[in-house]
Amino acid sequence: MKFLKRIDVLIICIGTLLSSCASYRATDLSALDPVFVKECENAEGLQIGCKEFGDRDCDTYLDRDVRRKGYHAVQLTFQNSSDKCYKFSSDNLSIPCAKVDEVAGMVHTSTLGRMLLFAPLVLPAIVDGVLSSNANTRLDDDFARKSQGSFTIEPHSFKKTVVFIPHDRYESSFDLILEEQPTGEFKRVRLRPTR
Repeated sequence: MKFLKRIDVLIICIGTLLSSCASYRATDLSALDPVFVKECENAEGLQIGCKEFGDRDCDTYLDRDVRRKGYHAVQLTFQNSSDKCYKFSSDNLSIPCAKVDEVAGMVHTSTLGRMLLFAPLVLPAIVDGVLSSNANTRLDDDFARKSQGSFTIEPHSFKKTVVFIPHDRYESSFDLILEEQPTGEFKRVRLRPTR
């Protein structure tokens, strides 16, 4: 009878381990609903969307709760229907943005902690640790792809990015300065993220 109890405990432990394996399952950023998009007043043909991610958005697009870790995630979209190029840089926001690798590191799953937690089950713990490490690598790659710090908005193109703003530096509205290419003329845009 004691043998059966040990097997039951072992089965429960393995089942718990397998059901809690780390993963990363975020989806691509989507175009913002027109409610979040406005025509840029001083840059003809350029529309900019600005949306702060809520809990559901963080779960869908980032698969992690960056808000709980101290960051606001804000998606920016740019629809350029003009013949002009504009250069975007997150350094040209009037509020400071966190580095994407810093934010990704804050929401990594703990590989070592997961391995120590399941130490009595060494082999499953190693498997879970490897899966956790793989999930962290996918997270890093995805965050870097979604949160490009600078890029050119080509004529007749669509671009999107996410910026991460520390809670203590967040403001309900902020400025973005775009540089028109090749003239070097700067266009200031006031952004007010909506949810």
